[in-house]
Amino acid sequence: MLEAYRKRVLAMEEEQLNNVGQSNIDLATKKRTLELDIKELNRELKAKELLLHEVTIMMIQDSK
Repeated sequence: MLEAYRKRVLAMEEEQLNNVGQSNIDLATKKRTLELDIKELNRELKAKELLLHEVTIMMIQDSK
């Protein structure tokens, strides 16, 4: 009887560890996705900043 209880407890603990492991994998995947999204957004921002700079230079040249 006691042995059956120990086996059930061990099985439950193993399942909890597996769940925690999967949660860690999911979080790592989400983190990586967010890091890639941030890199892409930074590229887009840089491109828009360059475009704004070019337009500003053109406007200054046109006003002269």
